[in-house]
Amino acid sequence: MKNLILKYLFDSLNDEELLKLSKWLEEPKNRETFKSFVKTNLKSDYALNSPDKEKALNRMLEQIEAKDHSKVRKLSYTILKYAAIVVIALISGYLLKNSIFDNLFKDNTPSLVKTDIFPGANKATLTLDDGSEIILDKGNIYQTPNANSNGEEIIYETNTNNNEEVSYNYLTIPRGGQFFVKLSDGTNVWLNSETQLKYPVNFIDGKTREVELVYGEAYFDVSHSTEHNGASFVVKNQMQNIEVLGTEFNIKAYKDNPVYYTTLIEGKVNVSNDVSQKILSPGEQSIVNGKSDNINIRKVDVNYEVAWKNGLFMFKKESLQEMLKTLSRWYDVEVVFENEERKGEIFSGMLKRSDKLEDLLNNLEETGDVKFLIENQKVIVR
Repeated sequence: MKNLILKYLFDSLNDEELLKLSKWLEEPKNRETFKSFVKTNLKSDYALNSPDKEKALNRMLEQIEAKDHSKVRKLSYTILKYAAIVVIALISGYLLKNSIFDNLFKDNTPSLVKTDIFPGANKATLTLDDGSEIILDKGNIYQTPNANSNGEEIIYETNTNNNEEVSYNYLTIPRGGQFFVKLSDGTNVWLNSETQLKYPVNFIDGKTREVELVYGEAYFDVSHSTEHNGASFVVKNQMQNIEVLGTEFNIKAYKDNPVYYTTLIEGKVNVSNDVSQKILSPGEQSIVNGKSDNINIRKVDVNYEVAWKNGLFMFKKESLQEMLKTLSRWYDVEVVFENEERKGEIFSGMLKRSDKLEDLLNNLEETGDVKFLIENQKVIVR
């Protein structure tokens, strides 16, 4: 429900999620949980010392519970006037350093050059079994007997293969891209920037359904084994295998990072390598380091781990270097630090992936001493 509340504040709920949130709020105790969560996540003296804060929260609740999607999905000027004091930090995209509003009213003159660098989009390269490549992006229609794509996602026909011959496709997502694929077994996969997935066009009936995350980040919503004669689903990558029966989880395994992260949202998964294996429960994350055979487990806030899938960046006590590395993949830019000491500065906050890069960096400048300069597709940190 935390995730749905955050998506509501960013106006990114679909109709099904909106109804789920609305129904949940019918319980009085859940209404109080809603208010407490919003206050906690937007805590600041400027926003919450206002006498209108309860009015703003109540207006938001009334709007959700109205279930009038045309009104709910587009805030009116009147509602915004009252809700802004509560949600301004999220809507404006301000990053936090100690407190959201610590530097909000500073008279800072940004050093950022006003160069338009737009966010990423749905795009990918589909490599067929014969090695031929198909460019998938908006406006390009691709159809075969097995698959259909409108250029922004690709859907494979739901069927299985009764013989032992399997043909594979690769879906490669460039920097500045993302993509969605529905596999032939009904499994949904969201692919982040700079990612490659290998998968069969059809799975063999009754055999383990196996795909490979060659590199990058992907969110899997796996079709349950009971729908496939008990066949489990396995995601392979360089340092680990993840076996599931039917669940939702996120894998982060980028080429420029020797550490792989698997985060479980629902169900159970078995994470294994050559010498060890661990079972994950919801809310847990496995950490596999290429320099060690150990598989370590920790509890995490899954909202931060899967925010990218919901159109957000969420950072919690992240170094500036790691934060900019994440942003660089989505905006397809190079990052250069003129001052090496800036790499270790710690930030937290939430941003919308739909915003232009210069808007995000201007907001980041207002949180501290860091300054940026954009030259073509290069971000220089001063």
